[in-house]
Amino acid sequence: GKKTKNQLLLPELKNADWLATCNPEVVLHDDGYKKHLKQHCNKVLLRVRMLYYLKAEILGEAAEKAFEGTPARELEVPLPDIDYVEIPVDWWDAEADKSLLIGVFKHGYERYNAMRADPALCFLEKVGMPDEKSLSAEQGVTDGTSDIPERGNMDKEDNTEDKS
Repeated sequence: GKKTKNQLLLPELKNADWLATCNPEVVLHDDGYKKHLKQHCNKVLLRVRMLYYLKAEILGEAAEKAFEGTPARELEVPLPDIDYVEIPVDWWDAEADKSLLIGVFKHGYERYNAMRADPALCFLEKVGMPDEKSLSAEQGVTDGTSDIPERGNMDKEDNTEDKS
């Protein structure tokens, strides 16, 4: 179910005891990385906040089920009633809206090829598998291994408590 405003303000900090003794100036001693963080922090924080609201306010229990591999069409996700007059492509429908929301939460922002390749979402069936080069480029693969962990894998390990 939905959380109250007070519940939403409380961060989910599991295994975060180290934060009390952590000095960011010591940990983040690379000036280039600090500059990068300062330039991009608002964008990153906005995306983290949007992902949190996507999980807490829209997907709810469906978020955990999506990570378990439940097909999007079987998940209950509230969508607004819209007329689908202005759609990006002819085949776009409520199922595509639901798959996009789940895909953004499951794979991350702008990971459209990963969403297309996910058999639990509708895009693989509707538009087919993306080519391997595009999929690899999106995942940051250069030598056959990815240095960018899957967002879903990180979430599974870090957030095993209540998923509402």
